[in-house]
Amino acid sequence: MNSYFASQPNHSNSQDFEQRMLDNAEHLGAQFRIRQISFDSECIYAKEDLTALVLQFVRDLGQFPAVCVEDGLDTRTQEYFTRLYIRGQQYEFRTSAEGDYVDLDKVMPMLQTIAHEQQPTHTFEIIHPPYDQTGIVIFAALTDLQEAVDRGYPCSLPSSHWVWQKHEWPWGVYSDVTVDHLPELSELQTRYYQTLHQLYTAGYNVPQLTAERIYLTDMFEQRKIDICIDGSNHTSFNDVLAGGKVRCFWEGWGVVLAYTLVQHYGGQPALYNKTSRQVTRLTPSAYLRQAEVAFGRRPATTH
Repeated sequence: MNSYFASQPNHSNSQDFEQRMLDNAEHLGAQFRIRQISFDSECIYAKEDLTALVLQFVRDLGQFPAVCVEDGLDTRTQEYFTRLYIRGQQYEFRTSAEGDYVDLDKVMPMLQTIAHEQQPTHTFEIIHPPYDQTGIVIFAALTDLQEAVDRGYPCSLPSSHWVWQKHEWPWGVYSDVTVDHLPELSELQTRYYQTLHQLYTAGYNVPQLTAERIYLTDMFEQRKIDICIDGSNHTSFNDVLAGGKVRCFWEGWGVVLAYTLVQHYGGQPALYNKTSRQVTRLTPSAYLRQAEVAFGRRPATTH
């Protein structure tokens, strides 16, 4: 029996994870002077609601001298819009009028544009907790935020993004790795970080993370290895199957997990195609080479 699953407590790992991220947000946010505003993401019922929300972000949180010059409903796109002026520059925010959720995919880029143009040493971001319909937008100095994230502050930054060679690793191709003994997740988490660091140091195009930015758990105690990066509770899901087999997801984080199991735990790899259900067995060295091709190499820096 695998030691990790044999020793699991009965309480929810998701609660442990969420509480840890909330604690990190609180104490690291205070330490690194990160300001924040929380809001109900289901708050848009009229054009005035969008205006009130973005002024809260821009004036109250960012402390920019913003003035609303127009808001309304764009009947062509069915979007509410708010136009602000800040020191002679106009900025327009939009969100769908067909639901009550604020569309942060549209709002956040405009907030970041304001920070970049008006105070380029700072940025607006959104953090992952509290994992319900409450959102938290933050405003912080870029250097402070990076240091906080490196220590475990739950906010995704571009340094955690992949440049994944999808043509080298097709959609739907899992890595099935069979191991004699699956370690405790605390040990596997350390090995996972070491593998990622080793690959980055060797020049592969993988994210450069600190150990504090990586968290492995079985979130809902369903025989999974959930890889949580920067406080996200849905970065990568990987199944633990019968017979010591781990089915690793087909994008970067999952392939690094398979790479770790092959390199450090003597895992025997195979590729499983979700669509065709075809299984292709590989030698460990062949699998590691194929993964490295998919990671790709970082471009050489010029001085």
